[in-house]
Amino acid sequence: MLRISKTTGIGELERLAHELEKSPTADFVIDHALSEYFQPGVVAAAIQVIASWCRKSSSARMITNLASIESVDKFLTEMHLNPHLLVAILMTDLDKVYYSGGQRSIDSMESIVTNEYRKLEGLFNEGFSKVLEQQIRELKVLATSDADEKIGVAIKRLSLIKKENEGIKKAFLKYDRPSYLLSTFDHIPRLSHPRFFYDNKLNIKNEDQLSGLIGSMLKNSKFGSVNEIYQQKGYLELAGLIKELFQNTDSCAKIDFRTQKKYSPNIRSVYFGVHSASMDGEDIGDDPVITYINNLAADRLAEKEDGQKSMLDDDVENKRQIGLFEISVIDSGPGLASHISKNHDIYSLDIATELRAVQECFKKNMTSDTSSINFMKGRGLARVIGIVKNKGFIKVRTGRLSLFRDFYKKGLDLEEINSQTVNFSYLEGDLAKLEGTLISVFYPFTYAPK
Repeated sequence: MLRISKTTGIGELERLAHELEKSPTADFVIDHALSEYFQPGVVAAAIQVIASWCRKSSSARMITNLASIESVDKFLTEMHLNPHLLVAILMTDLDKVYYSGGQRSIDSMESIVTNEYRKLEGLFNEGFSKVLEQQIRELKVLATSDADEKIGVAIKRLSLIKKENEGIKKAFLKYDRPSYLLSTFDHIPRLSHPRFFYDNKLNIKNEDQLSGLIGSMLKNSKFGSVNEIYQQKGYLELAGLIKELFQNTDSCAKIDFRTQKKYSPNIRSVYFGVHSASMDGEDIGDDPVITYINNLAADRLAEKEDGQKSMLDDDVENKRQIGLFEISVIDSGPGLASHISKNHDIYSLDIATELRAVQECFKKNMTSDTSSINFMKGRGLARVIGIVKNKGFIKVRTGRLSLFRDFYKKGLDLEEINSQTVNFSYLEGDLAKLEGTLISVFYPFTYAPK
């Protein structure tokens, strides 16, 4: 039996991946809110493992920590606190989702969750609240003492929608460390083109539309409007990251290149998280992301390898702290190596072959698209590197590989720029193959605590 608990970290998730590879029909127990656990990147990594289990397992049960119908109701109002459980429910066959103890399945769970999850779309639909307010104003102009009763009913209905929308938004933004999972579930028609990412013509939203969401997150978090990203409109760059990475999933992780049919079940998600870079007293193992955070928060006057000073070098009064914005994009597609090589059997070849294929994905203008417009494609991952260079951290978990690069400690060098090749470090050892691709980008900023 596999299990994800409140204290599950990156190392434990890798061990679970090995267990899943050996026993793909094992039941999966998922409990507690991972969002309570600090380690950056762990929620997204858990989702990748869960998505792999959902794809590989055909007969096992997914057992939740929901003990009763009351706990289901509570989950529905706090889905954003349990993103890994949300994914597990929506990617698992209905008759395989069980209450804690595994004695009884949760009837109609997918339908209930789908209805509640769609309510969140109103938060990120361009101008949604303004449209509601305009409709209410227009109806009030029409309303008179002897007006049709239907107008009054319509005003009341729209007002309730507006109130509900404001309530959801308030609940979303009230936590000290806000986190969100915005997902496309390609196998569920009602969630295959959510308004988070797509406009009315089913095109991926542009960066201006996406930047409003990130700006709202930062403005309303405990870091407040005083933080560096909000003041300097750094969230515009983060919106660029999201667009490029999610657009890659739209072209690479939705349709099986072998059959030209949609993957099912299939998830394509963006996970946002805001973290504090204070690691005092934390003991969470050898994780390169944590090493990166320690580099950010280390000796304020220390020079980095490329001559770059600490982010807090000018804060002589010690009034500012370092925060970390996480953008993790998860999909359950073929994986980078299989996509770029158009070879599904590449994972049975040696690791060196897989590594070379993945490295190709980060070359500027590299693409597997053979159409006449391929010169317009392939810039996504290269542009991501251009945004985070000399500051951020990128981690990639795909197939049997875990690659990473600390761009704060070591920015792009001249040779990499000239050759349009980016060198990544990778975790040594035998890693289990996971479905799809997880790309986590960590972007640091400074802030003055409220």
